[in-house]
Amino acid sequence: MGKKKILIVTGATGFIGTEILRNKLFLKDYEILGLSSKNFFLLSSKLETISKQKFLSIAQKSQHVDVLHLATFYDLNEENKELIYKSNFTFGKEFFEELKNNDVRLMNILYTNTVFSFSFDEHFSKSTYVRSKNKFSEFLDEFSHESNINFIEVFLSNTIGKNDFRKKLIPNMVSSIKTNNNFYIQNPNSYINILDIDIISNEIYSLYQLNNKNKYSFLSKKEYLISSINSYLTSYLIENKKNKIEYKESELGNSFPSEINLKYFEFEFEKLLLEMCDDI
Repeated sequence: MGKKKILIVTGATGFIGTEILRNKLFLKDYEILGLSSKNFFLLSSKLETISKQKFLSIAQKSQHVDVLHLATFYDLNEENKELIYKSNFTFGKEFFEELKNNDVRLMNILYTNTVFSFSFDEHFSKSTYVRSKNKFSEFLDEFSHESNINFIEVFLSNTIGKNDFRKKLIPNMVSSIKTNNNFYIQNPNSYINILDIDIISNEIYSLYQLNNKNKYSFLSKKEYLISSINSYLTSYLIENKKNKIEYKESELGNSFPSEINLKYFEFEFEKLLLEMCDDI
């Protein structure tokens, strides 16, 4: 293969994974392998499904392999705790142990955890979802230490971007308004911290270049009132005007422990909303 470095992206077919695979910075520096819960991939002109054996063979030949562990299963329904635990802990543990057993030379592991870890709401912070994510973080910390691998952890909040068709808050808002369907919004008077996926993708790339063990969280400088986002989208899509989006300065980072490096960003939120209206 032409490039010396390989990036393995777990959750390669998810929203963030798909954006990473489009990012020119990663495409310039890396040959990219990916995996989902069912398949292994090689990125050439497109994402090509390959065998597990070929996947491992390609990884083994490189002297420098970085991993971006995005794979996650978000579910707060405690009736599904076995599936949540299996997806967020067992799947990753078995994969990293297999890489080690096949002598893949891992240099950096970047793991995306959740800001729900620091929520004051125990419905989130004590959920199986959060506990499984944090248990896997502990495994990666020990795994990396034993094998002299650089471990980077990033706590993510909400993401937004073009080509976002997930059953998430804002895509659901856009879809329901366009189809004239009612959409129930939980906590409409709450504020949401949400960040452009392009910023997240570029910042993840920059962390690989630093080559140091650390913990980060990427946050928007502004938090947006959920009901006003819906009002803005409704006014644009139905009335061809733009109501004001209400916001306040972000307070989300106030609950984080001191070892988390907080990185705040600004972006054109309204412009991105309009682009999503065209996509969905």
